[in-house]
Amino acid sequence: MRELLSSKKNIVCMVVLLCIYILNTYFYNASGDIETIIKYSKMVWQAIADGRFFDYYSYAFERMIPGTIPNYNYFIYLFFAICLSPVYLLNLIFASHVGLVGEILIVNSFLLAFVILSGFLTYRLSTVMGLNKRRSLEVFFVEQTSIILIFCSVGFCQFDIVYLDIVLCAMCFFVRGQYVRFSLIMSVAIMLKALPIIIFVPLILVVEKKIHKIIGYLLAGVSSTVIYSIVVRFDEGYSAVSSYQNEALNFLGRIFPEDIRLSWGYISVFVIAFIIICFAAYDYDFCKGDVIAATVLIPIVTYGAFIVTVAWHPQWLVVIAPFIALAIVMNDKKRSLPWVDALLGISIVALLNEGLRGQVDNYMTNNGIVALIFKSIAEGQTISDVIDAHFGYGSILCQSVLIAGVMYLIIVVVRIFRTGVDTEAVNNREYDLSYRIGIALRGAFLIIYPIGLYVFNGLFG
Repeated sequence: MRELLSSKKNIVCMVVLLCIYILNTYFYNASGDIETIIKYSKMVWQAIADGRFFDYYSYAFERMIPGTIPNYNYFIYLFFAICLSPVYLLNLIFASHVGLVGEILIVNSFLLAFVILSGFLTYRLSTVMGLNKRRSLEVFFVEQTSIILIFCSVGFCQFDIVYLDIVLCAMCFFVRGQYVRFSLIMSVAIMLKALPIIIFVPLILVVEKKIHKIIGYLLAGVSSTVIYSIVVRFDEGYSAVSSYQNEALNFLGRIFPEDIRLSWGYISVFVIAFIIICFAAYDYDFCKGDVIAATVLIPIVTYGAFIVTVAWHPQWLVVIAPFIALAIVMNDKKRSLPWVDALLGISIVALLNEGLRGQVDNYMTNNGIVALIFKSIAEGQTISDVIDAHFGYGSILCQSVLIAGVMYLIIVVVRIFRTGVDTEAVNNREYDLSYRIGIALRGAFLIIYPIGLYVFNGLFG
């Protein structure tokens, strides 16, 4: 990665990335989940101090915060507890009290490290696929300027970027043909969050056709989840916490909604799409080039189906970002995909402004460094209030653009998958002006958006 500083163009790219990192990590943040997660993460250290490390859920259940449930994976709480270690250090050294905004910014610093790590892992995956250093650096920059990646990780201050890094690490072994290691590493990601399983299953079906081996890989893929489930079952508080959980908010509740009914009962559109993807993957005979294409195709198609058919949480979408970056670089025309990715990211941000008013809009500045220093709090109108006053169909428009973009993206990557990937042609391909402008648009939005939130507050707050 020394090549990052090997030319003036790359230095400019690094300056752009630095601006994106700083503005999106420290100048705004969503509220909501993170406040609750931080409170329960602090209980991890308290549980350890009280000798309750192995029955954390019972400990948290006994001290449950009204209106909340400690229903996240224990390792998520442990991760955030480690991130919050500097808070205890600062309080100890300076006898001070770091408030919630300070805690969010400290946690986000750790998450930023994992965002940057995702770029390095995507770079590594690109080289394993056969892309040269120049193209792999291009993938690195395209991935790190993804609106979906940045906004849904540090912008949202959410943990999902961590298991994305594990998925990317596993993908390197998948491309090399080391499927046992791939399955075991993916099992860790699946243990932290169930979502990666929708990538894992069809990928195994692409490369393995013998039933007994498929079963072996699938068992390896869920091994960490099985072990974790056995361990937490000894914690009586785990069952108590689970009984309070709202199924509509979790993974299974989202993919099995009761809103589409046929003659015999309800159906899940995503499950139908997923089964079709799995059968198609199993039927396909592959060569080396197809494995590379499948590494790009499967995550985009499965997550694309997920985005279109499921009521998702925004942080769940980060997994798709590195694979869109790979598709952008590998696409032979190099014209439309950067624009499609930009529209996807912007429409997601706009939808969240509309759907989570007072939480994911200009009020996000309340959790930024400016608010921490100057005690400035956003009040009054939200972005959606102003838009609705002049154009009441903004949400419908954004959702339509999002679905159109996802569907077109799927069409393009299916074409790549069907024809394989010629890495030599990708390495020798020249840039297109439209491609460059599309890439620049994504980075420009990530710089302008946080600044725009403060400008909006000044004008309408």
